[in-house]
Amino acid sequence: MTALAIFEVSQIENPTIEQIKDYEIYRSLVPDLIKEHNGKYLIRGGNAQSLEGVLPAARWHVIEFESVDAVNKFWQSDEYQRIKGLRAGVVSVRAVIVSG
Repeated sequence: MTALAIFEVSQIENPTIEQIKDYEIYRSLVPDLIKEHNGKYLIRGGNAQSLEGVLPAARWHVIEFESVDAVNKFWQSDEYQRIKGLRAGVVSVRAVIVSG
């Protein structure tokens, strides 16, 4: 069963130059890692419009994986855990898995 990893990404105000540099490294590494885990971007950095309620984030990433297990393998992989901290101080992320 296909699963979607949905990331709600909000900018943090006033990151340092070093934090921005680290984030750029993170952004350059993540797509290949997703591909290695057979993930496919459906939306990367998409801007949302609210149809109802308050829109909580500025950007969205939606990534399709083969299964919930595949999402978890990506998320918990040693490779992702090593680079995840590079986004600290620049963006706030909320990540969910939706399957069906």
